[in-house]
Amino acid sequence: MESLKKIVRGEIPWWGWLIAIVVVYVAWQSFSGWAMSKKLYDMALKQLGKESADVTKRKDEWIKTCEEEIKRLGEEKEQAVKDKLFWRQKSIESSKEVTQLKENNDALKRKLAGIVISGDPDRIILDLNQRGLGSVRRRGSRPN
Repeated sequence: MESLKKIVRGEIPWWGWLIAIVVVYVAWQSFSGWAMSKKLYDMALKQLGKESADVTKRKDEWIKTCEEEIKRLGEEKEQAVKDKLFWRQKSIESSKEVTQLKENNDALKRKLAGIVISGDPDRIILDLNQRGLGSVRRRGSRPN
């Protein structure tokens, strides 16, 4: 209480006033610095939250795009497999047709190998009659 009376009466020495001013100044700077730090911290936190939301949004869009691409590639793969099976089946069918045509060709070659064409017209007519084509006659001959 005594010191309060001295303050009121003005009995404080100059170095006391200097200490009081320094204490008030340091307290003001500390409070001011704390307030500024808090304000900057809140601004940075708010900005970080915005950026985090933007990053999350871009990440979600990118994931969605990747999932669509994976789905599209899966469908393309399925179509490619179907096409491959279709063309493999076509190849097998074509191979069977080629084999059948070769067999038919070989059979015709064997038949042709057994046919001997004579230069004598009478012999040709006789061969044709033997094969069941009896209506063939020699030119110039008249029915009797």
